[in-house]
Parts: sequence; structure tokens; C-alpha cells
Amino acid sequence: MKAYPDITLVILWYYYLLYGPLNMPKVSLDMPQQIVEDLKKHVGDEKKYVSLADAIRTACRKLLDQLDEIDARHGRLEE
Repeated sequence: MKAYPDITLVILWYYYLLYGPLNMPKVSLDMPQQIVEDLKKHVGDEKKYVSLADAIRTACRKLLDQLDEIDARHGRLEE
């Protein structure tokens, strides 16, 4: 049993207390069932992600970082 909640939740709660609700719009998408099932294997207590939404947000951030690196290598990254 964990002594403290996942650090991500602690940070989000602290941010909420300081600055109010996060400005995160809802996004709806269709996704193949196999991808959802694969992602859910990594979601839950004692796993990498606290929720399916957290896993998807993390994947999007990593994709954007990779695209920024590619754009930077090709001189397309705006300052």
C-alpha cells in the first residue's frame, strides 16, 4: 500500500489549490479497442499511469516532443 498518492495527483491538487481549476478542454476520439486494451494494462494502482486519460495525455506530449525534435533538425521549428 502506498503511503502517499501518486506524485502527479499531488502536483495537480497543489496547482488547483493555488491557481484554481485547470483549463483542460474535453476531447472525444474514436480508438481501436486493441489500443485501449493495451493502454489499460499500464493503468491503475502500482502501474505507470493513474488513468487512461493520463496515459493518452502523456503519449500526446511525447509525440509533440518528437515532432519538435524532427522540426528542429530540419530548421522548421519556430522560435
